[in-house]
Amino acid sequence: MPSLDYSVAKNWELNFTGQSFFEFEDSQTLANILFVRLRWIF
Repeated sequence: MPSLDYSVAKNWELNFTGQSFFEFEDSQTLANILFVRLRWIF
């Protein structure tokens, strides 16, 4: 699962995670999803 982490500030982190779902028989894309999370680290 590909992801990208970016430190916005000393105690803030931004995370992007992507997922793709494919059908094997027809080679169709069923869904593309991007999750975004902002996290405060204390």
